[in-house]
Amino acid sequence: MSTAHVAIRSISTQQKDVVTRRLPSGSPWLPRYGIERKQTRPTEIKTVSEVAKKGKHISNDFVFSGYVRALKDAWTGTIADADLIELLYGLIARPLSLKGQTGQPIGCSKKEASDIMNRKKEAHGEIRRHCRDTVVEDSIVENFEKSVLPRLNECKFDLLRNELTALILDSDCSKAVKDELLPLANQENLAPFLARSLQLSFSWDNKLSKISEPEEDKLPLPKFKGRIDPEVPEDVAECELPYIDALVRVYSEEENAEFASADEIDEFPRYKDHLTRQRKDYYSAEFIRRCMRDTYDAEGDDQFEILEEEVFNGVIDIHGREFDTGRQRLDEVLTQAANLNMDGVWVNRDTDWIRTYVKKGVCHILVNDRRIRGWLDEDR
Repeated sequence: MSTAHVAIRSISTQQKDVVTRRLPSGSPWLPRYGIERKQTRPTEIKTVSEVAKKGKHISNDFVFSGYVRALKDAWTGTIADADLIELLYGLIARPLSLKGQTGQPIGCSKKEASDIMNRKKEAHGEIRRHCRDTVVEDSIVENFEKSVLPRLNECKFDLLRNELTALILDSDCSKAVKDELLPLANQENLAPFLARSLQLSFSWDNKLSKISEPEEDKLPLPKFKGRIDPEVPEDVAECELPYIDALVRVYSEEENAEFASADEIDEFPRYKDHLTRQRKDYYSAEFIRRCMRDTYDAEGDDQFEILEEEVFNGVIDIHGREFDTGRQRLDEVLTQAANLNMDGVWVNRDTDWIRTYVKKGVCHILVNDRRIRGWLDEDR
């Protein structure tokens, strides 16, 4: 598979922080990354993955928790870790009528899910032992089609493919296994790739070995100097279509025209420039989502959901007001989002990541997730 080198740069006059990742060609996403920072001594270059191994932060590998995290990123709306893990367990357990020690169906408590996602615990032993049984092999793809695919956001299918592909490519899987899995990722039906990847994720130890290291070796969280500046693909990605369509409808109303797609606004500089800013904000928010997830592991998922809730609760009343035009509603909501106090978001106290434009970008994520249903009166 060909790869392209994707870089995100945050630049100041004194320091450059460069975020780099090798991704499948054409991918607009950044499923994992390293932040390389020049220290006082040139030899001391650290990455987020290295930071992750030194404290509470845990890097992603092709293990069960990494798989769950990738799947959760593509979920429609939100789902608790425990509920998603229990759903995945059921794909293995139900065809075999597997039970827990008490004779009850194999489940997953919130505490167990937290330990799994923080790599303090293995996936359930019975699930790992039987995940490749013949009965499971015969049913798992169909069960994915019935129980998992309908609950995924189709706009995020490419993201999910890229997330899992990156984990597989970086793993210690044999060439034969990679040669089997990677072609499945390119099939229109995602179920075989997801099913086989899930089974394989159980092959590796999810629990990390404890490594005792001095407290002073822990590194501070990375900070971005200047604007967080993600690379925005020239062409609109499929995953962007919901919020892009909502914006195009605003431009259509304002211009008293019918723009069928974003391509048709190129002749209108004020709309084109506005759309460019919105896309940059959206990609900034998505990038921070992955920063949180990869740096804080399971807690990062929770923290971005908290950020989304803070933004949603802070703007939804504004969104519900009467406005003369959709553009007025859009501008007022984005202004409100930019001015929101984020003291209730723990990551905001830890980092400098929650910038004004990130909060605006979260509004577009909320449109993608259909929590905000567009900007026109008729959309509400």
